[in-house]
Amino acid sequence: MSGRRGSILILALWSITVFAVFAVSLGAVARQKITLGSRLEASERLYAIAFCGIERARAEVLNDAPDDLDAAADVWGNVKSSFSEIQAGGGTFTVGYAAAGTDGKPDPRFGAEDEERKVNLNKAEPAVIQRVLESAGVGRDAAEDLSQCIVDWRDGDSAFQHAQYGAEDAYYDDLPLPYACKDAPLESLDELLLIKGMKRDIFDKIKPYVTVWGSGSVNINTAYPQTLEALGLDRRTVEKIIAYRAGADEKDGTGDDVVFPQAQAIVQMLDRAVPPLDAGERAAVSNLILGEKLGTISSYFSAKSRGKAAGPAWMEIEAVMDRAGKVHYSRSSGVQWPSKG
Repeated sequence: MSGRRGSILILALWSITVFAVFAVSLGAVARQKITLGSRLEASERLYAIAFCGIERARAEVLNDAPDDLDAAADVWGNVKSSFSEIQAGGGTFTVGYAAAGTDGKPDPRFGAEDEERKVNLNKAEPAVIQRVLESAGVGRDAAEDLSQCIVDWRDGDSAFQHAQYGAEDAYYDDLPLPYACKDAPLESLDELLLIKGMKRDIFDKIKPYVTVWGSGSVNINTAYPQTLEALGLDRRTVEKIIAYRAGADEKDGTGDDVVFPQAQAIVQMLDRAVPPLDAGERAAVSNLILGEKLGTISSYFSAKSRGKAAGPAWMEIEAVMDRAGKVHYSRSSGVQWPSKG
C-alpha cells in the first residue's frame, strides 16, 4: 500500500513539474510575442514620424515657387525652425544633412538638399568624373580607368568608350558571381559598388558630391567647391565664387547669401567680387555657362528624415523628389539603436 502511495506521489510531483515547465515555456513565448509586438509597434510609429519629415520637405519644395533661381537659403533649405526636432505623432522628426564645409569639416544643416549642387554621374563627361575621383585620393590612371568604367556602365551599348580603360560584359561575366553590365543610366548611387574598380572607401568619399538625378547642369548658388573644381574650374576661381556667394557672414546657406538670379548674370556679378575674375577665369566660367554645365536652377531634392519617440531608438527615411513633389526614390533604415561602448 505504501509503495502504491509512493508511486502516486511521484506521479503527482512529475505532473506538477511538467505543468510548471509548460507554464514557464508559455510565459516565455508570451513575453517574446509581447516584445515582438511592441517592437513592431515601435517600428510603425517611428516610420510614421520619420515619414512626416519627408512630407514636410515635399511641402516646402512645393511652396518654393519655380523661378529662374534656387539657393541654399530657400524654404526647403537650411531652415532650422522648419526641420529640427519638429513634434509629430508622439515624437519628433529632424530633416537634415551634413554639408561639406569649405574648410573640409561637416557643416550640419536642416532641410532638404538640392541634387544640382553635385556632379550628375549619368550626365557628366569622363574628365569631370575623373576629377571627382582624384579629389577622393584615387590616383590619376586608376581614376581615369574607373571613370571610363562608370561611362561603360551607364551607356546604352556594349562598346568600349576608351581604347585602354573601361569594362563591359566580358569583365562582369567572368566574376565569381557574374552579372551583366547595365548599359543604362544609374538609378541609385549604390549601383556604383557594382562597377569595376569601385571600392567602399572610394564610394564613401565621393558620395556627398555625386548624384544620379537632375539635368546635369550644376547650380552655382548651391554647388559644393568640390563640384565646381570637378567641372574644371581651378581652386582660385572656386574660392572667389564661394567667398562672393557667402555674403558678409562668410557662411553658405544663410540669409545674407549673394544669389545669382540667372546664368547670364553670373560673370557680370563675379566681376564685382574682390578680387574680380581675371580674363582666364572669366572665360572658363563663361564656357561652362554656354555649355549648359553651370546654371542657377535646381529640379531634384533629397531629404533625410530621422524620427524619434520615447526611448533611444530611431529610424531614418531617405527620399529623392522632383520640383513637382513626386518621389522617385526612397528607403528606410529600419529601427536603429545607439551603439554600445
